[in-house]
Amino acid sequence: MRLKGDVILQSVIEEEAGGAGTLAALERGYRADAALIPEPTEQKIFPRQQGSRWFRLRIEGIKAHGGTRYEGVSALEKSVAVIQAIQDLESERNVALNDPLYKGIPIPLPINLGRIEGGDWPSSVPDEVFIEGRIGVGPDEIVADAEQALTHAMVALAEKDVWFADHPIEIEFYGACWQPGGIDLESPLVKSIAHAFNQVQGSAPKIQASPWGTDGGLMSQYGIPALVFGPGITKLAHSPNEHIRLDDVFDVAEIMALTLIGWCGQAD
Repeated sequence: MRLKGDVILQSVIEEEAGGAGTLAALERGYRADAALIPEPTEQKIFPRQQGSRWFRLRIEGIKAHGGTRYEGVSALEKSVAVIQAIQDLESERNVALNDPLYKGIPIPLPINLGRIEGGDWPSSVPDEVFIEGRIGVGPDEIVADAEQALTHAMVALAEKDVWFADHPIEIEFYGACWQPGGIDLESPLVKSIAHAFNQVQGSAPKIQASPWGTDGGLMSQYGIPALVFGPGITKLAHSPNEHIRLDDVFDVAEIMALTLIGWCGQAD
């Protein structure tokens, strides 16, 4: 089958830490009128995608012998207040979010703490603890907004505990950074794939906002309308038993093929 338009298949590396492969392709000048990102959405359509930013926090304490721990200050105990402040910030950011596409998602913009490290042995008071995590960036935000919100929350801890005034938390934004993005629900791309979905499944698709970052955010930053749609089981992502159902792969392949035919048009 010959199409009136060109279809570009872009298979790139490094999607899991910010999208350097897609960025390289965009910087080389590859462009399209629309993009489909086949992430594991369980065949839901995600026209809006949050971004996210990795961060590292250093909490300072004073080392002492465990038998006289009162002579030191435990960075591990101080980290409890830090974690609580992060959870409070997460609640505040989600209460302020007003996007119907996040309806039904328990935590639309999560702040996940993925790693904590500190101390050197059981009989010492730990003098430093490191916490690493990721903060979600709303589709209508920029990454700097989320960074500023987290920084402000950490600085504000000094108002509750004078320790943090004299020993401020060191904040580093490093590594992965996914850009947010999105397209209008009335976009021809949304309508095209929704029509194809109905042809294959015999029902209307579910339309939501993405709970995580994808390369689609980069596409949006470069002016390419992008949405996320694919097979896969979302709740198993990044788990030891992550897998995909073959029937879903075949359904998505058919839906995408029909979308491409409808978008490009069939040549005579």
